[in-house]
Amino acid sequence: ADADYRIDFGGSASLAGLTFEHTSPPVVARLGSTSGTLVVGGPLQVVQGVVDLSGIDVTVGDFTVIEIEGSLKGEIEDGTAITLDGNLTLQGDFVYKKDHVKVTLTGAHVSVGGSLRIEGDSALVRFKPAAFVMVETGGFLEIAGGTGDLRARLELDAPLHSDHWLINIWPFTTTTFQNVDVTDSDASWGETAVATGDSNNGGYNNNWMFVTTDVEE
Repeated sequence: ADADYRIDFGGSASLAGLTFEHTSPPVVARLGSTSGTLVVGGPLQVVQGVVDLSGIDVTVGDFTVIEIEGSLKGEIEDGTAITLDGNLTLQGDFVYKKDHVKVTLTGAHVSVGGSLRIEGDSALVRFKPAAFVMVETGGFLEIAGGTGDLRARLELDAPLHSDHWLINIWPFTTTTFQNVDVTDSDASWGETAVATGDSNNGGYNNNWMFVTTDVEE
């Protein structure tokens, strides 16, 4: 019910910064129940509870810090775009599940101590050149797409094979890359990154293993 939400924009909003601190989970706020745009020019912090960004485009800019200790989630529309220009620190959950979602991580550092999950046919995850993704002990990272032309794509936000995006997978983490097409990634700093299912090595990858299975037509 709407009464469960402390803040409900129900459409579009442009904010200098946004901090959610609420002592009564499960839900802190709902922004954009069906469609709209959220632009945050300063830090985005979810200290406790859940922020639901269903159905809207999200831009967090100016290389500010994004800290998620609660949960940031969205059951979003096809083609929704999420652009995070700040450093992203996850001790809680960042969950996006929808076909054709586009997530661009242009900050220099992504730290996953909680969970980062992006799932959907033709999902697109783009990284700034030299962006560093660190999956810490106990962290959970899952990126999954469909098969064939519907694979999730992990790629550089730059010309093909011009640089690398970096990933460091610590021991005792859970990482799932299923039905993905990976290019320009260097995982040399940690455990080998393993892509399964109907995955494809798009080239210029270091310390990746592609354990693929046949897919029935």
